[in-house]
Amino acid sequence: MKRDEPAEHGPLVLLVDDDPLVLLTAQRALERHGFRVSVANNASEALSILEDTAVELMLTDVLMPQMSGITLAKIVHARFPSLPVIFMSGFVGDHAIDLFNERNFIPKPFSYRHLVALVTGALSQDGPFRRQVPASTSHDLGASA
Repeated sequence: MKRDEPAEHGPLVLLVDDDPLVLLTAQRALERHGFRVSVANNASEALSILEDTAVELMLTDVLMPQMSGITLAKIVHARFPSLPVIFMSGFVGDHAIDLFNERNFIPKPFSYRHLVALVTGALSQDGPFRRQVPASTSHDLGASA
């Protein structure tokens, strides 16, 4: 496989974001580094994909219409407790810092090197990381229009 061709047998990553440009650029970066990628434009699409596909990691935007990435991750965690989840967002306020850590969050805009390193690291770990979902808070980051 050439570096710029999509992977055929690498780990399958589910990308969830309502921004088509983020989906396209992240998909290309991951595929160029040996990952297979499925994309979803929203949480509902992501849940449908997860019901039918053996995904090894989910990378989701935090703020999306209809359902936030945090709510999506809680549903996914209940159904697939060992699936690692990485959150991405352009919103990096104090609340986001409380909810996430450097192993499960990447701020937008991100470098492709940082994205690939975070995904690679998440897939190489077992234990608590693979089950980490932010705890409920009184001011959960809800859906954004």
